[in-house]
Amino acid sequence: MAGSGGGATGPTGATGIAGSGGGPTGPSGSQGITGPTGANGLTGATGVAGGFTDYAIFDERLPSGSVSVTTLTDSLWSTRQIDNTESIQGNNISRSGTSLTLLAGTYFVHASATWAWNIPYNANNPYANVIASGALRLWNSTTSSALVLGKSQRVTDYRQSANGLVLSEPYTVELEGTFTVVNTTTVTLQQYLGYSINPAGQLTYTAGNPAGIGSDEIYATLTIQKIN
Repeated sequence: MAGSGGGATGPTGATGIAGSGGGPTGPSGSQGITGPTGANGLTGATGVAGGFTDYAIFDERLPSGSVSVTTLTDSLWSTRQIDNTESIQGNNISRSGTSLTLLAGTYFVHASATWAWNIPYNANNPYANVIASGALRLWNSTTSSALVLGKSQRVTDYRQSANGLVLSEPYTVELEGTFTVVNTTTVTLQQYLGYSINPAGQLTYTAGNPAGIGSDEIYATLTIQKIN
């Protein structure tokens, strides 16, 4: 029998075997061996080649000192005589006379063209006051609609000079943009000119003054590229 002071506590017993309620979780196992590399996937389709495969450069080109063959009519859109092929690549763009034929696709276009007014002076009319407007457009001849419009230009000028002189003033209009045609389409480059002058009848105008530089002269250019 224990004394009144109490006996020493006995040692802790061993952990018992887990029952149906589950014992403590065992340690994690080591990582398994890496499996073999899988087979290569199928090769993807070839991408679209970069760069432009279809492009063309056309112009209105004449011998040195020749007057432009384009006739501009007051307050109307006139067709520029783009009748020379500088270079062409691919089968989507072609030219017949001043008309271009484009197959379906998306295109980028840049064009420029000149015009000029000329005032002869005499004793009765030693001055002139000119108001003129100009612009370019790429015209869809198939649907009778504008594909790209260039920046419009307005000129107001007063000139005075000595008797007997002819005053010539050159200008350039430009066009740039993109467009899409869904069917084969015929296009032309057109230029607008509208003007008034005081005194009346003292002005002539042309689609560009000849420079006489001893080399061919370019009065209008058109560059077109198929981009899609």
